[in-house]
Amino acid sequence: EKSNPVAINGLGYMHMYGMGVAQSYTEAMKLFSQAAEQGNQEARFNLGAMYITGLGVTKDYAKAIYYFTLAANRGHMLALYNLAMMHLNGFGTPRSCTNALQFLKSVAERGS
Repeated sequence: EKSNPVAINGLGYMHMYGMGVAQSYTEAMKLFSQAAEQGNQEARFNLGAMYITGLGVTKDYAKAIYYFTLAANRGHMLALYNLAMMHLNGFGTPRSCTNALQFLKSVAERGS
């Protein structure tokens, strides 16, 4: 169903890895974008992951930070961790151990 962002994200994941469907980064990106527009945090994280790694897209740290930030602001712990690592290593942002530490502290305080 086109109005279920969890299902749309799941279908995107299936396309990203070729799980029961033809593997297609293009289709995964389309589906993740659709689910992210509907507020799905996992889809926002998945878009960030595609941009940071360059899976099916040109590697773009600024877009990765954008999508990880959207997801992290809504409580996605792995997105918050990835933001910490990006700040620690200076990927798409000036290197900042202070910011990385703040993000990692948030992960430790909120993580499970």
